[in-house]
Amino acid sequence: MLDMVPEEKFEHDLQKHVNVLERALSQLGQGIIVLSAQGRILFMTDVASQMVARKDGLVVEQGYLTGVFQADNDRLQMMCQQAVSLECESYNSFYIHRNKQKKPYLLLISKMAVADDNTVDGVLLIIKDTHANAEHWQERLKTVFGLTKREADFVVLLTEGRNIKEISLVMEIAEDTARQYLKNCFKKMEVNKQHELVCLAMDSLRKR
Repeated sequence: MLDMVPEEKFEHDLQKHVNVLERALSQLGQGIIVLSAQGRILFMTDVASQMVARKDGLVVEQGYLTGVFQADNDRLQMMCQQAVSLECESYNSFYIHRNKQKKPYLLLISKMAVADDNTVDGVLLIIKDTHANAEHWQERLKTVFGLTKREADFVVLLTEGRNIKEISLVMEIAEDTARQYLKNCFKKMEVNKQHELVCLAMDSLRKR
């Protein structure tokens, strides 16, 4: 095998790093999209491509990223325009709603240079699939603490600051059933107070 010249080796190493980054972002349920200053898509990771291909909250129309819901799309376009006009590369964030009551996408938006000479401004979008993250977290709660799926759902709702009445409405169960879930989770997670349960669940998320 012929040795690579420095430029070829750099491009090869760079692609390896990009592939590793894409895999890491995939595990976290995150995709990256780079837009031109005019809003045209310049680059998408595989994860981002899969997200928009579902046409569930985000879609590509004639090379432009668009929100499925009009209110979300109006905000998306406004935030992208604002990002380009900013002098610094600060982040803004907002949610893109999805169908079938799935948890929304969280978009982080920042201005970025898209040319080597830093003269052309574009927009960096990081898309976080909060629904996928929640599913991974629930699986970890089930594995680590031996919770059932419904008990794991209950714990996640608790960490969102919801009370028993709210959880019973979201899960479509009686309040007495929700209280029984709480007792079951106390026993399985070996805690005695609700705030201890929430802290333990959040700690398991950080260690995922």
